[in-house]
Amino acid sequence: MPRIKELAHTVIYVSDLAASRDWYCKHLGMTVVVDSPERKGSFLSFGESDHDIALFENPVAAGEETIHHIALRFDGTPKELGRFRQGLLDNGVDVHRTVDHGISYGIYFTDPDGHCWEVFVDRKRPEATRVDAMRATGAMAEPVDLETVDA
Repeated sequence: MPRIKELAHTVIYVSDLAASRDWYCKHLGMTVVVDSPERKGSFLSFGESDHDIALFENPVAAGEETIHHIALRFDGTPKELGRFRQGLLDNGVDVHRTVDHGISYGIYFTDPDGHCWEVFVDRKRPEATRVDAMRATGAMAEPVDLETVDA
């Protein structure tokens, strides 16, 4: 039976994107995979995943709760992820959106305290690494119907 496999990445709001991006690279040894000026964001990696941390600029982030969402990798197919999504809906969970990120398909929903979670399944890609795949697709987030996706 498909299940959630692991914690995959965290998305953080920051008050100064350039300063934070430089700090994560300098002090944590991360590299920039993709900058997304239109989304005021940067996707950073420790070298293997397409991104381990994503930073999005939000000027009011200083001193506020700054976690945008936490992502969990799903061990299954896109159609199984669709069934997982339907199970959440059937149980009254507030599912916000279902998206194609180019590198993955993800569903976004909130827990009882309003924390946003993403559960996603990686897409098969021709690139040699997940970092290369992220660079090839950029920072896309297009609506998708998981029932129409070929696995």
